[in-house]
Amino acid sequence: MRASFTRHRYELPTLGVFFALALVELFAVHLLIALWSPTAAWILSALTVLALAQIVLLVHGMIRWPTHVDETTITVLHGRRSRVVVPLSSISSIEEVAFQPEEKGPRTLRATVLAQPNVAIRLSAPLQHGKRTLSTITMRLDEPAAFLATVRARLAAE
Repeated sequence: MRASFTRHRYELPTLGVFFALALVELFAVHLLIALWSPTAAWILSALTVLALAQIVLLVHGMIRWPTHVDETTITVLHGRRSRVVVPLSSISSIEEVAFQPEEKGPRTLRATVLAQPNVAIRLSAPLQHGKRTLSTITMRLDEPAAFLATVRARLAAE
């Protein structure tokens, strides 16, 4: 049985603020720069529209692709192209890490955009992800307690 866990509740308000600020910036900068150079104003406006599109795609990805837990794996989807499949057998520990110093480094995948991670998956065997070798995956989930309970139940059943 597959369980899904969302991760957008904490990040959407911040992304909404960035979107609103980019909209204001789009019009204000366009008007001010257009007084100096209309061509530069249109170029900057196009870049701002691209940034707005990136924010919309990021929000869409967060809502559409949650983290999944099935019988043998955890699938962490970070954006449209980044998918990490973690076998339950390679997990050494899984814990809630809210309000703790954040773990950083090349061997840590931070699968959250703006929010502080609240779940850490520590691996017993390194996991290859593209050119990186991962030993820890951190992420921000909307319901970390339910995620931890589900994963721990699956680990106990193995």
